[in-house]
Amino acid sequence: MRMTRLYLQDTPLKQDECITLPSEASHYIARVLRAKLGDMLHLFDGKNPQEYIAEIIDINKKVVLVKINSIHKVENESPLSIHIGQALVKGDKLDTIIQKSTELGVKALTPLITEHCDYKLTKERMLKKCQHWQKIAISAAEQSGRVFPMQINEPCTLQTWLDQKHQHCLIL
Repeated sequence: MRMTRLYLQDTPLKQDECITLPSEASHYIARVLRAKLGDMLHLFDGKNPQEYIAEIIDINKKVVLVKINSIHKVENESPLSIHIGQALVKGDKLDTIIQKSTELGVKALTPLITEHCDYKLTKERMLKKCQHWQKIAISAAEQSGRVFPMQINEPCTLQTWLDQKHQHCLIL
């Protein structure tokens, strides 16, 4: 049986409590997955190295109510603290880079604006892109079993990123 994992960033999770899933998550569970009463979910908040096992106790088209039955400690995060600086690339190639980096255990990624980067966006549009990339990282964490989604930082220039203090730095 497939276990559905959901990242609930702003929802407090505690054992033996009933919570209403946020509207986006409720829609996904009720409409997309067509879950039923009694189905189990794995929830995580990205704050603790644990998953909360919850059971669906009420479900309708717009609202899903779950009860957290147990907590399981998860120890599958990489002991390495890897932070990638990736030059902005055209198309959806960065989406794939973010997805695969998350699956491999990378902690953070900073999109870099380089000299030959042909990626001209307004500040507002770049913020929307960062939100999009963070959603990809969350989705990849849900699918790969991680409890800490990769952090997507605001884009900066290559020189700014190099000027930051890094414990160990490999430049390829």
